[in-house]
Amino acid sequence: MSESPGAPTDRHSRCRVLVVAHDAMLYGAQHSLLDILSHIDGDRYEPYVVIPSSGPFTDALGELGISSFPGLAQRWIFFPKPMTSRAILRRPWRRLNHPYVLSLLSWVSLPVRVLILAYIVRRNKISLIYTNTATVLDGAFTARLCRIPHVWHLRERVADNHDLSSPLPVGWIAGFALNWSAAVITNSYALARTLFGAAPPEKVKVVHNGVDLSRFTRPTFAIDLPGVPEAARLTAVCGALQKRKDILTYIRSAARLRDLHPDLHHLVIGQGHMGYRLLIEQEIARLGLRDRVHLLGYRDDVPTLLSRIDVMVSTSIHEPFGRTLIEAMAAGKPVVATRSGGPEEIIVDGECGFLVEIGDDVAIAEVISRLLDDKALYEAMSQSARERVFANFDLQSSVSKIERTFDGVLLDHQKV
Repeated sequence: MSESPGAPTDRHSRCRVLVVAHDAMLYGAQHSLLDILSHIDGDRYEPYVVIPSSGPFTDALGELGISSFPGLAQRWIFFPKPMTSRAILRRPWRRLNHPYVLSLLSWVSLPVRVLILAYIVRRNKISLIYTNTATVLDGAFTARLCRIPHVWHLRERVADNHDLSSPLPVGWIAGFALNWSAAVITNSYALARTLFGAAPPEKVKVVHNGVDLSRFTRPTFAIDLPGVPEAARLTAVCGALQKRKDILTYIRSAARLRDLHPDLHHLVIGQGHMGYRLLIEQEIARLGLRDRVHLLGYRDDVPTLLSRIDVMVSTSIHEPFGRTLIEAMAAGKPVVATRSGGPEEIIVDGECGFLVEIGDDVAIAEVISRLLDDKALYEAMSQSARERVFANFDLQSSVSKIERTFDGVLLDHQKV
């Protein structure tokens, strides 16, 4: 077989990788991708990033000196955006922002985007395409057209995910990713089993997210938390405000802790669907917690915030991994999470935190109270949490596993 257009001419030359990203905001998947790109071996790999738009993520890429091409990739599935008849009548063009319309436009323009990406592959002598998340298909089609390897990093469950909206069935995506990739990476064994069954194929690699421990140290300056007393103890949830995160259960656990711990306040870090945020605000008001629960919105100082809290909580209904949990553990904080998939691979129950059943606000309140009341237990779990992250979720170790996956598919490709 003749050499493909993007194959490196020398096995020792630096491999150029086209990275296909799905969003310009800095949420969990993008933070994890940014960590990979900032720690990958620059002597062996040179990344180029295509992405739907510009934003904080592309700004961060610029600071790293990584080339990016905004507007040259597009998602095929979008977040639902409820629209009232009144809003549509006032602004008819809002119909074009409906996820079904966006999805249709994405599919129609897919051939053009693939041809443009193929041109970028040939012009920049790309040897490998690496797609981050299941919500972008452009990389897989481009790799097939250019006859170069494709690695797909799946970080979410698309089927039965009510936080995503598509006019088409979505159950096919796992099989499609498997058939259109030289290797598939998932961020947990739980997600691999969900997508591919009890015995995932050999080409499916599990690489847990990693964390840079040096970023999670106690700051020497004050943190801006309006409405929070300086001496208050804090719990927090962190992530996009989505239904699957079940923030309402977290709010209900806060209500149960109000009388037991009068000095305890609760942070909700992140932004998301306005409809779900409204439900959160209504639940806070119903339970009389406006002075105890603080909606911080998007924050770019999460490592600093985590150094200030006492306990990190995750109340997800299904959680592929749980990046904020390992970040909190890196900061030496015990964690409390539901048995929702990924957290069970992170937390050793009773050693560095606690696992509870989904939707059980009573159990969440009980273990938080236990941690706050027992200083010896708290300190032991704090130490255990940081040690577990150091031993099992080191960022460089995770990046090395991804590099080995790249090396393997490139070597196999050269043998064809």
